[in-house]
Amino acid sequence: MPIDLMKRLIKRKLMSFSSRLTFLTNHIFGQYRYTYGKDWFYQSELHNFAEKFLKDHSNSPIDLLEIGSFEGLSTTFLIDSFLYNPNSRITCIDPFMLYEKNDHISLMAHQQVENFFYNISKSDFPEKVRYMGITSDEFFKFNNSKYHFIYIDGMHTEEQIPKDIINSWNSLL
Repeated sequence: MPIDLMKRLIKRKLMSFSSRLTFLTNHIFGQYRYTYGKDWFYQSELHNFAEKFLKDHSNSPIDLLEIGSFEGLSTTFLIDSFLYNPNSRITCIDPFMLYEKNDHISLMAHQQVENFFYNISKSDFPEKVRYMGITSDEFFKFNNSKYHFIYIDGMHTEEQIPKDIINSWNSLL
């Protein structure tokens, strides 16, 4: 077995073990009120950047767009942290489909979809969520809305990333 392949397999097993440990810790100690299998968002720099960028907007009306929701941890963070104003809302775009080249192919399962809807229901303002089970390409074909902040974490392919960036840029206020 080639060394690179072995390193990737070991890394994947360690990440899987770490995610399961996080999942168990969450259920035993209740660190978050949400159910998840993988905490990619709270452990990322994106969480910190979103918090810094949006911190002054929590009382103003704000429209957010999220491309790719997975289990809804980023969604619930945005809802609970920034949608206090009665006129604020978030639109979530995720068809919960598997793609051949998507790095989530081995991770996406029915449980992640259930976790998304459960987590949204436990958020501070579930009524402010507009979920659209379509691809970002389909969404941008008919979208006329403008957004204050767009979080892109959709299909991770070389072809899709630039399209999501360009389409999102054109939808910013």
